[in-house]
Amino acid sequence: DETYVYGIRFATFCLEQLPNHPQYNQKRFQKAKIRNARQVDRVLKTMEIITQRMDAEELVKQKKEEQLKKEQIQSEENERKERLAKEEEENQQRRLELERQKSKK
Repeated sequence: DETYVYGIRFATFCLEQLPNHPQYNQKRFQKAKIRNARQVDRVLKTMEIITQRMDAEELVKQKKEEQLKKEQIQSEENERKERLAKEEEENQQRRLELERQKSKK
């Protein structure tokens, strides 16, 4: 992420700020301008690669989050089913106990 930020700053500075400098168009800086343009080109190409990697990392992160959410939902559903089964068993035991009490009378 930091590399991306520094790359953007560098490209922005070179493409937007440097051309506004009073000495930018002087003949003695022609070679420096060409060298700088090549550097900006390399940085922008590298930025494309970094962006692709960041996007891929984000997709992996989202898939992991989705998987964790599914697992949590499944776990909550299992807990709910277990709780309902336990309540049903307790209710069944109460019914049996009531039936025994009735049959004793």
